[in-house]
Amino acid sequence: MATPDFHDVAVAFGARAARVASAERFEDAFVEALRYAGPTVIHVDMAALSPLRPTLST
Repeated sequence: MATPDFHDVAVAFGARAARVASAERFEDAFVEALRYAGPTVIHVDMAALSPLRPTLST
């Protein structure tokens, strides 16, 4: 079973949606979502952010 395109699903149900592929764009999309009076889905392209490297505290 394929993963649905959550951006398109959100739009189909009348929600606002954004696609992001960078941390900078996520911040912008998040601020916009907070300002919007209705629901917003933010689809984060994790492949574009790879490789994610965890930071370990010592």
